[in-house]
Amino acid sequence: SLEFARDRIELKKISVVKNYARDICPIFIDKEKVEIALLNIIVNAVEAMNDYGTLSISTQAKNNRCIVKISDTGRGMSKEEINSLFEPFFTTKEKGTGLGLTNSQNIILAHHGSITVESEIDRGTTFNIGFNLA
Repeated sequence: SLEFARDRIELKKISVVKNYARDICPIFIDKEKVEIALLNIIVNAVEAMNDYGTLSISTQAKNNRCIVKISDTGRGMSKEEINSLFEPFFTTKEKGTGLGLTNSQNIILAHHGSITVESEIDRGTTFNIGFNLA
């Protein structure tokens, strides 16, 4: 997913910090669908940042789950925005459809996964995605 967003990342001169667990356990997923879900989240993170921001992606195995964290140093979101984030057609973008994160959530939930969001205005946003270990 990160590679599919590479051009956007390079255009905005965003630093990418990867912290992938070496011993991450396998999960059963539809790779193409989960790539789309993660790409949506990554693209939103990139679009939320000004030039020279930082995108951090980490993985870890915890409590019988594979946890993926995607964090940005973007504008952050209010509690109201977070509460509406996964509603169809909700968007803060001028040309957004409001369907990207709804689709991402649907894909993750269809894989018996979970997705939560932490955000603070002017400090960035973190998406926490969890999948059951195989």
